[in-house]
Formats: sequence, C-alpha cells, structure tokens
Amino acid sequence: MKPTNRFVLGVAWANFVLALLGILKFLPLVLVAMQSTLMSNSTVAWRWSLDLISDTHWIFLLWALVLFALRWATGRLLIFPWRFKRKTP
Repeated sequence: MKPTNRFVLGVAWANFVLALLGILKFLPLVLVAMQSTLMSNSTVAWRWSLDLISDTHWIFLLWALVLFALRWATGRLLIFPWRFKRKTP
C-alpha cells in the first residue's frame, strides 16, 4: 500500500471514529432522561447533558468537511473506511 493510500485510509478511519463519538455524545442525554422518569428530576444533570451535546453541530461540520475533502482527494466517498480499495495501475 502506498503511503498516500495509507494516509487517506487513516484519515477516513479517524473521520469514521469522529462520527461514532458524535453519536455517542447523546448517551448521557438518554440516560438522564431515563433517570428523570424513574427518579426525582435532576436539573443539574439535565443541564450538564445538554451542555455536553451543545457543540454537536461543529462535530458534524468537521466530519462533513473531511468527508468532502476525502471525496475531492480520492474521487470516492469514504463514509465506511473498510470498503476502501486502492486503485491498481
């Protein structure tokens, strides 16, 4: 594998992990919502979980920009990096 392909694949995997972590940021909000229905309402925990996900739009913007940069550099949309196949000359 060429170093450029290795770099592109590494960036694609990092972008995929960024997308997963952006989705996982919503778990505290779900947990706090479940706790508030089962137990007493905790406004501190609710505010903390909302603050935790308040910058999700920046994560999505970065993910999209990297995705479009990879599309421009390789000519392929690399949402799922395990489908990356190098071009054979």
